[in-house]
Order: sequence, then C-alpha cells, then structure tokens
Amino acid sequence: MEAHSIYAKFSMDQQDFNRWLESATPVITDFDDWSEMNPDWSDSWKGEFPQLAAMTVAELLEGWKEDEFNQSPLVTKYDPSRGEFVLFQALYDDNLINIAVGIARLRGVQQFVKPGSESYILVAPLFWDPKITALLEILDSGSQFLEKEEDGPPEVMEEADVLLNDYLQALPDD
Repeated sequence: MEAHSIYAKFSMDQQDFNRWLESATPVITDFDDWSEMNPDWSDSWKGEFPQLAAMTVAELLEGWKEDEFNQSPLVTKYDPSRGEFVLFQALYDDNLINIAVGIARLRGVQQFVKPGSESYILVAPLFWDPKITALLEILDSGSQFLEKEEDGPPEVMEEADVLLNDYLQALPDD
C-alpha cells in the first residue's frame, strides 16, 4: 500500500480548543461506521484490536509529533483569531488499520466544534491522488464519512494543497 497524507481542520473557540486538548481520545471500537471507509471491513474486525492506552488529545498529539517512526513532521496549529485548528502530515501512514486508529482518536472533537462549522478529516494517498481514502465531516452532533468524491471537496483540497506545497518546498534539493 502507498503512503497517505492526512489533513484535518476543526473550527472551535479557544475555550473549547483547550477543553478538547484535555479530553480523552476515543478508540476505534467507539464507532461502528468503518465499512464506509473500507467496504471490505465488517464489524467483526474491530474486536481484533488490543485496547489502547487511555490518553488525552494533548498526549496524543505530543506522542504523534515525537513518534520515532514518523516519515515526515506532524504540523499542528491553532489560530485563535479564526478559531481554527489544523493538523497535517504529508507521510502519515500506509496501513489502513493504523489510519483508522488515528482517525478514531481525532473523532472526539465533535463535542467541541462550533455548531454549523465546516470541520473535516481528509486522508488520501500522498499528493492527493484522486482516490480519497477517507473524508469525514465533523459536526457538533457527530462525525460522518462523506461520499468519496473523485477529487474531494475543492475548498478542503485547496487548503490541504497549501500545506502539502509548503512541506514540499521545505525539502532539501538533492
């Protein structure tokens, strides 16, 4: 399987952002819609996962940044003036199970996003290959996988492209 990139944008106020960082992360078994990401998965595959250690979102993000197996840096930033948190990693993972576990850990943000805001998690093959792996819309009422459009929603793809281009330009010329 090929390497995937991840881009996430969550709209939330500063107070809610701080509360989210201190909240516990969900685990993969907290959600039952994984077959929408991969139609080959049935509910039975979730039972094969070991229980992951409980952690806060802040611990997750810190551990993710410091993971010795990262192939590229994890970029996270919160802009209080816009009320937006962005997460990006060009070389996120090539294993769909690991990708699902990572997405699950982020899905708890639904409790903290601004009602009616546009918040997403996008996972696609590196360089945003037309075949999107996962696209979740995060709503204050929950998170849902969206139909995987051929090129993804233009505004989400454009935002992700900016970060990918910044990453590529920062690479050394070899």
